[in-house]
Amino acid sequence: MNRKRLVLNTSSLLLNVVMIVGLVMIGNAKALGTPDASIDEMPLIVNSDQIIIVKEIEVVEKDVFVSELTPEMEAERDEFINNPEMTGLEEEFCLAQNIYFEASIDNLAGKAAVANTVLNRVAVDGYPDTVCGAIHQGERDANGNMIRNRCQFSWYCDGKSDVVPASENWEESKALAWDMLNTDQYRGLAEGATHYHATYVNPSWSRHTDMTEVGRIGAHVFYRWDA
Repeated sequence: MNRKRLVLNTSSLLLNVVMIVGLVMIGNAKALGTPDASIDEMPLIVNSDQIIIVKEIEVVEKDVFVSELTPEMEAERDEFINNPEMTGLEEEFCLAQNIYFEASIDNLAGKAAVANTVLNRVAVDGYPDTVCGAIHQGERDANGNMIRNRCQFSWYCDGKSDVVPASENWEESKALAWDMLNTDQYRGLAEGATHYHATYVNPSWSRHTDMTEVGRIGAHVFYRWDA
């Protein structure tokens, strides 16, 4: 526990304020999300010109991927996180890539909403019926190659490498992708949304009469196609 002390003096009144802040971080390899903070404050009057205020702030990181998993499921989850391209879990890998490239720096809700959008597309007519198919959907040239910048999810045909570098964001994306496809966590968060865009853009398709805005979640605005 680290403690910091700050003393403030004024010319008109000798006032010493001592702030003691305790910070406790509890986490594990899968701990993600915004921590909860509980604050207990107790002012102590020492004498007429000195006040000591003690604040204890305890921050506890949550394991946001908690689920009732069997030992076999936990083993598969861990194996996927360690080896995301393992045979048989291609859908998880595609979803993890999409979460990473579309929302790697977003908060948990934003990441989950982006993943939900993919799963919503898979579930409705007019889109491919697999996760990888929905994510890789786009226009192709006569040779079957993706046409640059003509994909449903821009990262897949933006001309840049799709190899994901090792990072905490990639670890989080893999864990969330597995959970989304193997548990009922975070499902329904985007309320049936099939489209989204970053908050800093305003694409013309978002103003289509058949688009119903679901709302902002994290760094994106989500829409449902109600045609």
